[in-house]
Amino acid sequence: MRTAKVYMNKIIAGMLTENNDGSFTFRYDEDYLSNPACSSISLTLPKTQQEYRSKTLFPFFSNMLSEGVNRQV
Repeated sequence: MRTAKVYMNKIIAGMLTENNDGSFTFRYDEDYLSNPACSSISLTLPKTQQEYRSKTLFPFFSNMLSEGVNRQV
């Protein structure tokens, strides 16, 4: 299992986790959720207390991955 902190404007927005079975979860940080000035990180991941689950990496995050030769770096 691997976990990454997700930041939005230098504020921790939540945690992205790759589970042992290859699925992914994303959960917003409680402080981020309670701050009305903080917007959702994506239109596809609106602010909620419930955890998001996906069998593949969420499109919002996969769009940020390196491509081609940069992927090996």
